[in-house]
Parts: sequence; C-alpha cells; structure tokens
Amino acid sequence: MAGRFFSAGRFRAIPSGAAARALRGVLLLGLVGSACGKDSSTGPARDTVGPGGGVLEFAGGSVALLFPPGAVSQSVTVTVQPTTQYPNNPRVVPGTVYDFQPAGLRFTAPVLLGIEYNSSAVPRGVPRAELTIGRVVGSGWSEVASSPVDSSGHFAVIGAIDGLGVYGVMALPVASVAVSPARATIVFGQTLPLKATATSTAGDTLTRAVTWSSSNPAVVAVDTGGVITALDDGSAIISARSDTAVGRAAISAVVLHFVSVTTGGQISCGLTTSGDVFCWGQGQIQMPILVSSGLNFSSLDVGQDHTCGVTVSAAAYCFGAVGDGQLGNGSSTSNGPLTPVLVAGGLTWTSVSAGFAHSCGVTADGSAYCWGNNFAGALGNGSTANSATPVPVSGGLKFLAVDAGAYFSCGVAVNGRGYCWGNNAVGKLGDSTTQDHAVPTPIVGGLVVRTISAGGLYACAVTTGDHAYCWGYNASGALGDGTTTDRNYPAPVSGGLTFLTISADNAHTCGVTLDSSAYCWGDNQVGELGIGSRDLQFPSQHPDPLAVLGGLLFRAVNTSVSPVAAHSCGITTGNVAYCWGDYVTLPLRVLGQR
Repeated sequence: MAGRFFSAGRFRAIPSGAAARALRGVLLLGLVGSACGKDSSTGPARDTVGPGGGVLEFAGGSVALLFPPGAVSQSVTVTVQPTTQYPNNPRVVPGTVYDFQPAGLRFTAPVLLGIEYNSSAVPRGVPRAELTIGRVVGSGWSEVASSPVDSSGHFAVIGAIDGLGVYGVMALPVASVAVSPARATIVFGQTLPLKATATSTAGDTLTRAVTWSSSNPAVVAVDTGGVITALDDGSAIISARSDTAVGRAAISAVVLHFVSVTTGGQISCGLTTSGDVFCWGQGQIQMPILVSSGLNFSSLDVGQDHTCGVTVSAAAYCFGAVGDGQLGNGSSTSNGPLTPVLVAGGLTWTSVSAGFAHSCGVTADGSAYCWGNNFAGALGNGSTANSATPVPVSGGLKFLAVDAGAYFSCGVAVNGRGYCWGNNAVGKLGDSTTQDHAVPTPIVGGLVVRTISAGGLYACAVTTGDHAYCWGYNASGALGDGTTTDRNYPAPVSGGLTFLTISADNAHTCGVTLDSSAYCWGDNQVGELGIGSRDLQFPSQHPDPLAVLGGLLFRAVNTSVSPVAAHSCGITTGNVAYCWGDYVTLPLRVLGQR
C-alpha cells in the first residue's frame, strides 16, 4: 500500500504559512513515496527518520509524515497507532485519530502530516473544504493550519505540525456566528429572512448548518431557514447556533395602530398611536417599514418624493429627495431616502406640508415659512430663488395651515380667508387670473374656509359651512363641479354633499362627508377613485363625486400629489388604514394591522 495516496500530484494545496517549504517537501515525497517502510493499518507501526529527512507512511498508506532535512537533529523512531482515547468532539471524523510517539517530540522545522479519511464519516453539514488536522491539547482539540486533498476518490487532509502527539481529521471549529440584520423592526404578519455567517478563528467564512431559535416565539417565530415572522407586539432575540458559537439578532415586532395616513408620489406613510412613522410604496416597499428612528411625531405629510412631519417637541423633520432643498436642512444631500433630517432654523412648528418639490409650514405664532424649489414664487417670499432653509412667507399674514402643492402653495389665514401663491397655470391660485404670484394672493369669492388642499394643477377647500369648492385644471373632472371646464375661481363641488375633509391630487380628488362616507372624483385610469373599476380610455373623466365602495366609514382620505402611480389612502373611524389606486380598484387594508 506504500505510496497509494500520498504522491506529488495529489498534494494540490498546502498550508499558507509554510507554502514554499511544504511544496518542496511534497515533491520530495513524490520521489520517495514508493520506498516507504512497513506498516499495519490496525496495530502500532514504527519507522525511523534521521536528520536528512524523508517520508514515513503508516496505516496502510492512510497516514504519512514528510520530514524535511533538519526537522530532527538525530535519528528518531516514530510509532503510530490508531486510537479512540481522545477528548470527545463531534467535529472529529471517526477513524482518523492517531497517537504519534514519542509524544512531546518537537521539530526544528515544520513536518507535513497527511491523514486520509472516509468521506461518509464527515460530520453532517461540513463540506470537505472545511476539514483540518486537529491536535489534542489538554482536554480539547486545536486546529492545525491545513489543506484538504481530493483525488481519484481518495480524501485526505494535510497540515504542518511542529511535534508529535495525538492528531486526527476534524471540522474547522466555528469561532463566531454573525446574524444580519443584527437589529430590525417588522410589522404584524411580515416575514424577513435573516442570514447567519459562520467564521473560523482565522476569520474565514464557513459553510455550516445553523440551528435557529427565538426567545419569544409567540411574538417572533423563526423557521429552520432563518425566516422570521411577526406574530404580535413585542420583541425577541433570534439566535443562530453553529457548533458552540451563537449569533443573535434583536427583533422588534409591531402591530400597527394608525392615527393618520398620507400619500405621495412614490410612497405612502402612516402615523401610529406611538408617534412612529411607517411607510410603504409602489412595488419596492409593499410592507410598511419603520422610518422615524426614535423620533416621536404628532403630524405627517407626504409629497411627491419627500415627506415632512412635526414631532411632539414641535421640531420639523423631513426625509426623501433633496435636490431642490425641500428637506430644509440647508444641504443638497440627505442621510438616506428614509432617514429624517432636522429642518433648520430652530423654529417651533405646529404643522408642515410636503409638496411636489418644496415644503411649507406654520409656526406656533402663526407665521408661514416655505423652502425648496421656488419656481414661479412657490415659496411666497417675493422671489423665485430656491432655498434649502425655511424662508418667511411675505405679507405678514398669520396662518392656521399652509399646504404645498406642485409649484404653488395655499393657506388658511387665521380669519378663515384662503390665500394661494406661486405658479398659476390654468388658474390654480383661484384669483380669477392665470398670472403667477410670488406672494400670497387672496382666493376670490369671499369664502371662509377651515381646510385647504393644494394639488398638482388645482386646489380645493372646505368652508366653515362644510361645503367643498375646487378651482384650476379640470380636464378629468377633478374639480367635481359636474364639468370638465377649467376654473380660475372656486367652483362648488356638485351633489350637495357636506364635507369634513378634502384632498386634491394631480387629477383626482377625494373627500369625507359629515357621515364619514368617502367620495372621489376625476381621473380613474388606475383605480384611484376606489369604485371597483378603472378606465382604459384617455382622458378618464368623472366630474361628479362617486362613493368609494366597501362600506367603510372614514375620518379622512388623502390623495397623492403625483402625475404617475395615482392612489388614495384613508383612515377609518376605527383607525384602520386602507389604500387604493395604482391598479387596485377597491380599498385594500394596509398590511401590518391586526
């Protein structure tokens, strides 16, 4: 059996720390392998090596020692015997452990040890590439820098050793397990795959089986593949164990309880009873994800590509697109699309509104400020220069609320009068003209309003008498006056309905009446009216209010300020959020709610 396995062509890989010396030794082994001494595959075997080096082969060719010149200073007789008397370790490959004598003999140069093993005996889940030579040290095992060899159906591991003792083939021990993400918040019903990465003491990634467990399976369950599911409010530590190493992830599970919901161009967001913000969007974010990062919000508004809100401490924060300065932090960069940044200026805010490319807000003393894109004077400060920080709206008016639309803004003054400023295409400022105004301009008609909504190309308001009016672009019937004629002055919404709230989009409008019924009108190409169907023709025109189907009672309905992905979301009287549009034609319950 001499030279049966350990030959030059089969030592393809060697320990990195002794690469050059070992390679020369492998070549020497190949030259003299056929001259190996006598051995026994079951009993003790012995052979002698001197200062000139050589190859000793034992156990029927299953064990070989390659001594380079100078590894020993005098002739040594090496005895090798299979043994089962070694510290128990499930990583050790049975039948590969040998006692090399004289124990304690140290070498002056590394000696290559090769041990063949039966591939069927390898511990389950351990790839052959992750086997090593192990040495008994005290009451345990320690790995030796090694390389596996696989040739012609024979399998072995080769390592460089510095002395004799008890050696065998074993799986590389798992030194650590890292779980990613290490921390996450998921909502009720959401699943999230976790990834466990096992590494060796040398920092190499290992391909090992992992056992998953949850400290609180009633709140967060985990399957055998590491996929977690939120089942209730609470938290859990998810553990991934491989060998004796354990990695952990801290998971929070949330059942969503919304108090408001608002829609934008790309995402929709909801504010929960705990003041957290969760957002979801078209395609890429189907499940609501936590945004607020420890901030506690009291109000929120989503624009085309950015979102702004006021915290319980009356600070304003925005997140999302920043190219026009619409985040108000004085910068052209953000901390990420879903990471809120503080609006500059140190003002005390009561409300903020996110528009198409600018934002506006009202402070505690009723002053209005705007920031971002100032096309046509949308910031209302008498200029058309963009500003990345809040600038005061001109005119000295005090406001109850200001709403930012697409390159224009509208507000309700403390006396109930409505004002608009900015771009006046198709009369969306409601002043009976189509002339732009860079400062607040009164809406004609003498209406006393309590809420106002600036959309894309039109605006709407609800009076203190609960009547709805709209003005501006009307090609799809978004003004709700029974026609498709543009109006540069407020036109009453048809049907004699009395409204609590109203929300203007780019081409469709929704409102909630005093009896909590939701109505929508205007464009319905993607189901944004919530009437159970959508229009395939262009233009889509529904100039009269239509009841949203589903029998739900709403507190408010909000529409997106977007020319694409038009949709609507509402919060019911039972504080349950629903959305429709973007090819969903009926109200669909937002995920994460019980």
